[in-house]
Amino acid sequence: MELKLQNPTQVAIADLLWVAETDEEVAVIRKVFGRDADIVYNMMVAATFDQYTDTPDADRVIKRIIDKA
Repeated sequence: MELKLQNPTQVAIADLLWVAETDEEVAVIRKVFGRDADIVYNMMVAATFDQYTDTPDADRVIKRIIDKA
């Protein structure tokens, strides 16, 4: 995953989040670093979702909608 971060603090936060092993560790990082950590966290989550292009469930729903039209 490659993120375009704005400053060295965000890079350090991303590194910490990447190695965090529990939700509790992530929560502490987000609490300590505040808004910057929230931004980095959300960017990481969004980048993860962007990696998934296989959407068989959505394809079935779209096909049903098209077939009804």
